[in-house]
Amino acid sequence: MCMTNFANYYSKFVFQGTKVIEVIVFDISKTGDVYLSSDSFKSMTNLRYLHISDKMQLPDEGKHYNVHFPQGLEWLSDKLRHLYWVGFPLESLPSTFCAERLVQLVMRGSKLKKLWDGIQVQIN
Repeated sequence: MCMTNFANYYSKFVFQGTKVIEVIVFDISKTGDVYLSSDSFKSMTNLRYLHISDKMQLPDEGKHYNVHFPQGLEWLSDKLRHLYWVGFPLESLPSTFCAERLVQLVMRGSKLKKLWDGIQVQIN
């Protein structure tokens, strides 16, 4: 990447911040416990692919949840197409989340009991 392209990309990222993030792939086994605020994903309006895994998790040996939301989770992008989250720590997804574009949902080892509170209106 030449310096001019890098400078354009960098300035776009700095001024638009988390709005330009489309993909997050994160292995929680590399960091240990992570504590996030309830609005951690709120500005990520273009997030399409969220993949949080634990490469060190052994089957049937319990799960130490490494991602924590002490005040819950307020928001996930309505543009999400792929949501893979090993050990999701909450019992439901945010009630504001619209799963209309979701193609893949994998929540292995999570505390998820229901997808969301309330009624989701799906338009065919």
